[in-house]
Amino acid sequence: MPADPWDNIPSGDFVQWEEVGQSLVGDIISKGVSKDFNDNPAPELGIRQDDGTEVLVTAGQAQLKAKLLEARPNVGDRIKITFTQLEKRGGGKTLKHFDVVIKTGGAKSKVEPEPAAAADAADDDF
Repeated sequence: MPADPWDNIPSGDFVQWEEVGQSLVGDIISKGVSKDFNDNPAPELGIRQDDGTEVLVTAGQAQLKAKLLEARPNVGDRIKITFTQLEKRGGGKTLKHFDVVIKTGGAKSKVEPEPAAAADAADDDF
């Protein structure tokens, strides 16, 4: 019997982009499709942050969706998403702008580095 596709979905919270400058850094642990605010398909990533917290990012925002579709990250990649700007649009609408940086295959291992090595490793991280 095939495994249930929901078996590997992280149980963490969904990320809400509320403040310009907010960022999220972590390892991609799942990749799937969800729905945006208009019930259209949207990329969804499960991300394990460096403190071990697992969160879900659903790209319901138009610009975040476009950037993720362009970057095509995969499970095992490292990702940094930053909410960079809130643009006021006509009709009282807003557009959120994002930067997305991917380190292909850059997920951190489960083995913690030695303290001295950790500082050096952080220098080449996002």
